Amino acid sequence: MEKLYGLYCVISNKKVRRNEKKYKRFKGAKGVPGILVQTNRGYFIDGREVDKKAVETYFALCKGAK
Repeated sequence: MEKLYGLYCVISNKKVRRNEKKYKRFKGAKGVPGILVQTNRGYFIDGREVDKKAVETYFALCKGAK
């Protein structure tokens, strides 16, 4: 398992696709690295599939940055 930005745990290098059945992009906060996307295949940050803990970390950073 690799780390992205030293913060997020990447579980796969699968790329996110634009033609997913479900595609939701979350607006990040200034100073929080990465763009979070939710699809029917899972969560992706900057095109890499991440685990649930990475998603929680992303939202915690966004909440703390506001």
